[in-house]
Amino acid sequence: MLDLFDLDYIFIEIFDYPLSYIELFGTLMGVACVYYASKNNVLTWPTGLLNVTASFIIFYQVYLYSDMFLQLFFFATNVYGWLYWNKQSDTTSNLTVLSNNQRVVTIFTIAFLTVLIGYLSSNLHVWASEFFKHPAAFPYIDAFTTGMSLVATVFMARRIVESWVLWILIDIVSCVLYYQKGILFISLEFVVFLFLAIYGCWNWIRLYRNDQLNPV
Repeated sequence: MLDLFDLDYIFIEIFDYPLSYIELFGTLMGVACVYYASKNNVLTWPTGLLNVTASFIIFYQVYLYSDMFLQLFFFATNVYGWLYWNKQSDTTSNLTVLSNNQRVVTIFTIAFLTVLIGYLSSNLHVWASEFFKHPAAFPYIDAFTTGMSLVATVFMARRIVESWVLWILIDIVSCVLYYQKGILFISLEFVVFLFLAIYGCWNWIRLYRNDQLNPV
C-alpha cells in the first residue's frame, strides 16, 4: 500500500512520461481545489487538504524542500479557510480588496520571505544532512513561489481579490520550475491552474463589483 506514495510507482505512461499514482491524485485534487476557489465555493478547502497532503509527499522526493514545508502551512490555512468561509453570510460574495498601502506591504513581505526561505532551504542539506541528503533545487526561485504562496493562501482564506494576481504569477513560475525538475504532469497542472487563476481573478472582480453596486 505504501507504494502508492512513491513517485516510481507508475499508474500509466502518457507520451513516454511515467505518471505515478500520487502525482495523478495530487493533480486531480489540485485542479478541483482551484476550480472551486474560482467559483468562490467552500469545497475549495477539503479538496485543498487532499492536494497539499499529496504535494508534501511529492516534493520531498524531488528535493523541493521549500515547497515541501509550504504544504504544512497550506494544510493549516486550508483548515482555517474552511472554518472562516463556513461562518460567513451567503447573501454576498464577502470579497474585499487591498488598499494601496497594503499592496506595498505585500510586495515587501514577499521579498523578505523570498530571501529568508531561500537562505534556509539552500542550507538544509548542511544543517540536517541525515534527512536532506541532496541540496535544494533552485532554492531562491522555489523560495519566491513559496513566499508568494504563503501570502496568496492567507489572502484566499480571507477572500481578498488580489490573491488571484499572486496565483497567476506563481503559476507562471511554477510551470517552468516543475518542468525543469522533470515532474511534467504537475507542470502541466500549473498550466491549467494558470487559466483557472485568470478566470478566478475575473470572476472575483465581477462578484466584488456586483456587491458594491448591490449592497445588502
